[in-house]
Amino acid sequence: MANGGIIGPVQTSEIQSEKVTAITSNGNLTTQPLTSSLTFTIVAGGAGGGGGMGGGGGAGGLRTFTDISVSGNTAYAAVIGGSGAAGQGNVPSPGGEGTNGGNTTFTIASCTYTAHGGGGGGGEVAGTGTGDANQGKSGGSGGGSGNTPPTSPPQGNDGGAGANSGHSGSGNGGGGGGAGGCGEAGGPGQPVCIKGDGGTGSDLSPTYPGAPNCGVYAGGGGGGMSGGKPAAGTGGTGGGGNGGTGPSGPRNGSNGTTNTGGGGGGGGGGPGDGGAGGSGIFVAKEPEVFSAPGMWTLTEVYDARKAGVWKGS
Repeated sequence: MANGGIIGPVQTSEIQSEKVTAITSNGNLTTQPLTSSLTFTIVAGGAGGGGGMGGGGGAGGLRTFTDISVSGNTAYAAVIGGSGAAGQGNVPSPGGEGTNGGNTTFTIASCTYTAHGGGGGGGEVAGTGTGDANQGKSGGSGGGSGNTPPTSPPQGNDGGAGANSGHSGSGNGGGGGGAGGCGEAGGPGQPVCIKGDGGTGSDLSPTYPGAPNCGVYAGGGGGGMSGGKPAAGTGGTGGGGNGGTGPSGPRNGSNGTTNTGGGGGGGGGGPGDGGAGGSGIFVAKEPEVFSAPGMWTLTEVYDARKAGVWKGS
């Protein structure tokens, strides 16, 4: 392009658009050529709900990292945590606990970022309606009977405690949400029954427009209920499964939603099976990048702005 009568190089500018990527099974994120930083969230697998009259499964741990340095045109590996298995209604009699969800990891160079799987929901023990003590795995959300303090930084919240009552209608606690509310405690069946709802997950849609499942992840599973009362725990928003009611309604707990890290619902009395947890997910955002290498005259900048290919000041 002419520059004061001197023929110089042709100046070019480039705008690389913002890009949101979701990985729902083991695979790689390959960055765009101009990308130098990432914002990303890793969500681990949700845990299974307990069987019998069981507690809700905890949501998978949820962690967000902002402006992490990366290189352009480079592949980075994501491993997605699997769902925790449901507790069975008759193993051991009358109910077994759900298993923990799997970890989700994302690796950049020598650094691996990890979100830990949710804690399995407690199973009904000897007909008492009391959930076993289950803890989140190294910071994942607690299952439906409680959670030891999570690691730092926290990745999830405690599950609610089970009811200390063998009465018909006792409820077990909901699983904790990955980064939202804690699961609610179940209550004694007589005279008042409190259902154990799962903890609320996190709405990441403002950060990741168009992400799967509306960008809402890591809801805890609802606690199971006996047939003496109609209401079981409701799964937390973000993929948590509902608890089972028993003979008077759906006996089995609902599964957590795939690729949300939601916990499975606890089984209802009867005995019902718990629901399986939902598998995890990885979502990332590459920011918009403007590139204009070299020396530019004011005329060249003006022409580029008129053409809509200049983002600089």
